[in-house]
Amino acid sequence: NTPSGKRFNVTTLYRVGNLGTDNFDEVRKFFTGLASKKKLDKHILIGDLNFPEVKWPDTSTSVNLHKSFIDMITDEFGHTQLIDVPTHKGGNILDLAFTNISDLIKDVKVLSHNEACNSDHFGIVFKVGLDGSYRKMEK
Repeated sequence: NTPSGKRFNVTTLYRVGNLGTDNFDEVRKFFTGLASKKKLDKHILIGDLNFPEVKWPDTSTSVNLHKSFIDMITDEFGHTQLIDVPTHKGGNILDLAFTNISDLIKDVKVLSHNEACNSDHFGIVFKVGLDGSYRKMEK
């Protein structure tokens, strides 16, 4: 929770590229559980989803499993994908950021190769504009 009592949830997800429908079903179950607990009210999903065939930002793909995942997170859970430049040295957009609070997400930036760490992936940074008062907690 934020200091003003508002819930804010960040989920990280790594999806191995060759996982099939069983994995998709588990991810759907996880998000459905979050939604039922109202933990998707203000939500950011970030991670390496390994969807190299998806063309961003229009989400076109010939891979049905990838299309099902995108439809679930965007249509069913109301998220928008924020990354539109390559996040991998091979030129693909593999690392994604989905959110349903895009109006609070500012300064989204994909870092240059090895700027964040030594990896074949590029880091993603952004700011979340949360309002709220802060108070010092007593020890």
